[in-house]
Amino acid sequence: MKKLLTLSLLIFVGSLVAQTTDAQGRKQGYWKKMDEKTQKLIYEGMFKDDKPQGVFKYYYPLMDSVRALVDYKKDGKYAYAKLFHPNGKLMAKGKYLGESIKDSVWTYYDDLGVMMSKENYKNGKKEGKQFVYLPNGKTAEERNFKDGVEHGAFKQFYDGVKLKADGNFINGKQEGKMTYFYPNGIAAATGFYKNGMRNGPWIYKDKEGKVTEKELYEYGQIAD
Repeated sequence: MKKLLTLSLLIFVGSLVAQTTDAQGRKQGYWKKMDEKTQKLIYEGMFKDDKPQGVFKYYYPLMDSVRALVDYKKDGKYAYAKLFHPNGKLMAKGKYLGESIKDSVWTYYDDLGVMMSKENYKNGKKEGKQFVYLPNGKTAEERNFKDGVEHGAFKQFYDGVKLKADGNFINGKQEGKMTYFYPNGIAAATGFYKNGMRNGPWIYKDKEGKVTEKELYEYGQIAD
């Protein structure tokens, strides 16, 4: 019983020493946060005047594996983060403005460590080219964004070279010519979009390039 009391006292004193606030209530020095129910560690790191300093470790709530490593710079104004799958493999890496606003390039990986996609951000919104990758590392999909909305050319590939689909977006809606291809390069379907709806002629072909069907659309509806 005395040993239990002594151990509890040591833990209590240790937590007081580790987690310090100054006269203004600001966090100073090493801090760690525990889950009240499970007593599992949620995060640990250093503070100065209530602002994070250097590398913080964040943990999965029901296990001891690291969920994220976040390296805070300039008193937390921005940070470089690495996020992990429960098995320890890298899930994502990129830059934060503050604690949670994505910025610059973010790269994502599956639970085997294979790169899946790459996104560009500007102040929390997608901006510029975004890529999805095949397991062999070649490009499967390429999109463009402006101020968080899809805007610009859209392409899908079979092997990083051969086109699977080719189109365009304006302010988040498909616009203009859209073409889907067979692996041999023949256009399987070609048509047009207006403000996100099929509009105008659509032509369908077989793998030999022979026309199999034609349709005429008027703002999403097949015309008479």
